[in-house]
Amino acid sequence: RLITGSVIPIRNNSSGIIGAVIVIKDTTLLKKSEEIIFTMEYFDSLTGLPNRTLFSDRLNMALAHARRNAQQCALIILDLDNFKAINDTLGHSMGDLLLKLVSEKIRSCLREVDTIARLGGDEFIILQPQICGIGDATKVADRILGKFQSPWTLGEKQYYITASLGIAIYPNDGQDEQTLFRNADTAMYKAKEVGRNNYQMFAESMNIKVQQKLEIENSLRMAVERDEFALFYQPQVDITTNKLRGFEA
Repeated sequence: RLITGSVIPIRNNSSGIIGAVIVIKDTTLLKKSEEIIFTMEYFDSLTGLPNRTLFSDRLNMALAHARRNAQQCALIILDLDNFKAINDTLGHSMGDLLLKLVSEKIRSCLREVDTIARLGGDEFIILQPQICGIGDATKVADRILGKFQSPWTLGEKQYYITASLGIAIYPNDGQDEQTLFRNADTAMYKAKEVGRNNYQMFAESMNIKVQQKLEIENSLRMAVERDEFALFYQPQVDITTNKLRGFEA
């Protein structure tokens, strides 16, 4: 139990101490309430990992330290491949179990100074402060992917689950939290695009392609609204009979 106390002296008319009032408080419940509130605010309720709020605080502290000491940091975003299929076929309880197992496996691949957080859903993020170079980040990514080579036991059966990882390095790939998040996320989606179950280092060309795709999508939407599409038909002819077989639109 946590007990706090204070002593208040009782004085006579001559200011002499003739007694005291002792106040004792049991602060156990208050302390537990503060711990519960802190946990709810800064940690993920399912995995017990730091949430984005706490991770953001640690990341900004790491970036400030890296700036002062001319060091590098790595940000790794991990997303499970086809996690929705697990929830849809096995149920959310098994999906939650998988997330807990994944968080434990990832933690076993990290140093004590590293931080892993759950961003939400099936997405995790890792901070590696004070690294010597890209090789430190890729070694961790390789170790993590190695954990996914073995099946995961969910209930009475085993399932093979893979993950896609994106890596961004401070200061080359961004010098603030927002830019590093965005670039690591871009690299992660690149990993999914090229086949999943791999990691990708961020490259500026990825942002160029994302921007081009966004511009094309916006242009197509505007073209529909402005009635800028025209429909053409190309006849398909059977060369043996010289008869019309259909059309391409």
